[in-house]
Amino acid sequence: MERRTNFGKGDLFYLANICHDCKACYYACPYTEPNELKINIPEVLSELRLESYKEYSTPRRLASFFGRHRRNFLVTALASLLATVLFSLLIGNPQRLFSPHLELGSFYDIFPYVVIIGVGFGIGLYVVANYLFNMIRFYKDIGGKLRQISIGAILRAASDAFLHSGFKGGWHIKGNKSGCYHENQDPSSGFLTLHALIFYGFISAMVSTTLAAMYQDWFGILPPYPVLSLPALFGIAGGICMIVGTLAIIAIRRKEDKRPVFKNMTTLDYAFLLTLASVSITGFLTLILRSTSAMGVVFTIHLGFVLLLFVTAPYGKFVHFTYRYIALIFTRIEEAQQSKLD
Repeated sequence: MERRTNFGKGDLFYLANICHDCKACYYACPYTEPNELKINIPEVLSELRLESYKEYSTPRRLASFFGRHRRNFLVTALASLLATVLFSLLIGNPQRLFSPHLELGSFYDIFPYVVIIGVGFGIGLYVVANYLFNMIRFYKDIGGKLRQISIGAILRAASDAFLHSGFKGGWHIKGNKSGCYHENQDPSSGFLTLHALIFYGFISAMVSTTLAAMYQDWFGILPPYPVLSLPALFGIAGGICMIVGTLAIIAIRRKEDKRPVFKNMTTLDYAFLLTLASVSITGFLTLILRSTSAMGVVFTIHLGFVLLLFVTAPYGKFVHFTYRYIALIFTRIEEAQQSKLD
C-alpha cells in the first residue's frame, strides 16, 4: 500500500490476493466492532477476493457459480457422481462392480484406461488453459507488464509459496508470537501447518499419479502396485496429509471467530475442503479395499469425486492459488524495482 498513491480496481484485487487472511489486522485495530466505525479489513479483503474470482471467471456467465456456490456445488457434485456411476454401469456387466479383482490392470475392468485418460486429459487441458488465460488478464489488470517478469521473480515467488512465507501473520504484542488468528484470538502456527499438509499432500498425490503413469507406460507394469512401491507410498503419504489437513481446517472453521470472516468465502472454502477430503478418503479406501468385492464401487465413487474436483477447479476455491501466485510474483517485481530506486 505504501508504494501506491491511487487505488483502482486492479490495485484492490492485488491487495486482496496478496493477503493471506491471517486476521492479525482485525485484532490489532482499535476501530473494529464494538467501535462505531466497525472497520473489518479481513472481511472486506475476503469479499474482494471473491469478486476477483468472479471478475476473471471464463466464460464470464459462469461467474454466477461463485455467487450461488452452495447450490451449484451440490448440483455439480451429485451430477459428477451420478454420471460416473451410470457410465460404469452402462459400459459393462454391472456385476463386475461387486466382484473381487485380483489381476493386474483390474482397475481398468471398472473403467477403461482410454476413458480415464481421455476424460482426464480433456478436462485437465481446459483447466490449465483457463488458468493461464485468466492469470495473464489478472496480471495486466493489477499493473504488471509481461516484459517485467523475470526468472528471479518467478523463483522467489515460488519460494514464498512453497515455504508459506505469508502464513506467518503478524506479531502478538504480549507474547511476541507470530501466526494466524484462526483458532482463537491468539496467534498460532496451526493453520500454517494444516495448509502445508494439504499443499504438500496434493503435490505428493500428483507425484504418485505421475509415477504410476511412468510405471505403466514406460515399463509396462500395470496397477495395482505394491504398498511399498513408489506410486503407492507417495499416494498414501499425500492421502493422509490431505485427509488430516482438510478435516482439521474444517473443524477450525466451524469454531473460529465469525466476525472477521466473509460468509460467502467460507462457503467456498467448505466446498473445496470437502471435495479434497472426499477424493483423499475414497482414494485411500480404494487402496485398502482393492482386493475385495467393494473395490469396484469405491473406485467408481472415487473417480466421481476426482471428476468433481476437475470440473469445479476453475469455478471454486482452487482458483485462489493462481491469483495468489501472480500477486506474489508482482510483489517480487515491485520490490526489485524499489530496491533499484533506493
